[in-house]
Amino acid sequence: MKKRRFQIDGTVLFILLLILSVALSFIFPDLGVKGGILHTEYTTKAAVFIIFIIQGLTLPLGELRKGLAQFRVHASIQAFIFLFLPAFIYTGLLFTRKLFPFDLAIGFLFLSIVPTTISTSVVFTTQAGGNSSIALFNASLSNILGVFLVPLWISWQLGGKVDIPPAGDLILKIMVIVLLPFVIGQILRNWLAWWAATRKKKLSNLSMMLILFIVYATFCSAVKSDTWGKLGLEEIGVIFLATLILLILVMIAGRLCWKGLGFGREDGIAFFFGATQKALSTGIPMGHAIFASTGLNLALILVPLMLYHPLQLLLGSIIVGRLSRNK
Repeated sequence: MKKRRFQIDGTVLFILLLILSVALSFIFPDLGVKGGILHTEYTTKAAVFIIFIIQGLTLPLGELRKGLAQFRVHASIQAFIFLFLPAFIYTGLLFTRKLFPFDLAIGFLFLSIVPTTISTSVVFTTQAGGNSSIALFNASLSNILGVFLVPLWISWQLGGKVDIPPAGDLILKIMVIVLLPFVIGQILRNWLAWWAATRKKKLSNLSMMLILFIVYATFCSAVKSDTWGKLGLEEIGVIFLATLILLILVMIAGRLCWKGLGFGREDGIAFFFGATQKALSTGIPMGHAIFASTGLNLALILVPLMLYHPLQLLLGSIIVGRLSRNK
């Protein structure tokens, strides 16, 4: 009788590694600060570039044609991501603003406009029996639209409050950071699609490790500036609870919209996961591009996204299980 090998679920593994990355920033902060041995002022930029080359290399844009005709679903998903969620979170902050430091409140505003995650939304949609073409189309579209909409939203919210570059400059910067390597990846795909297909898991793991490296570098700077010393356990607990409640409310709203808009099962599942997910791999590079030169605390700004992402993986996995059982 063969012994069963113990395996850790990919979602759990990523969350554990994310926690480990933050823990290492407290133990070895000097390695990850600017000017340290790792030279993160350069290596993090290289990591971001590689992440989006991998996304472009592994994304089969030819598959998107299958979902082009579903205009009503596409419009609903993009409206939920870029209109409903920013308005919803902005309204919530009007009533809860005093609970959070300024930089953290900006983090929730930033979270509200971050595009959906490409890989997870497609995987969850497929596993739950949804329309994967719609999920892929809208995940890709939201990441492209985000290049322009995220800087516009942040500039509108912070204009006059923070010394932030003009929206046009931010858009150009994010295009270089996000869109350029993505396009390079798509070009390389013309010759390397077969190679990427046979190494999809390894490329995904590489992207994950690069994201964890960026997280580590970001938190090293926060540790050196004593950001966490200014927050007590009570404040950290409030941030976690607020993010969890926000995610639950967003998922409830997504489910209500699915039913209210009258989508069938497959399209509704694609709507649900496409509209409620947030991309850590896109959000962190965008956060660096927008806030690095503002004097704001980047680690605090990214905390809501860093909590939202693993929580959406956990809750999403549970919802996938329920939906797949009810096929």
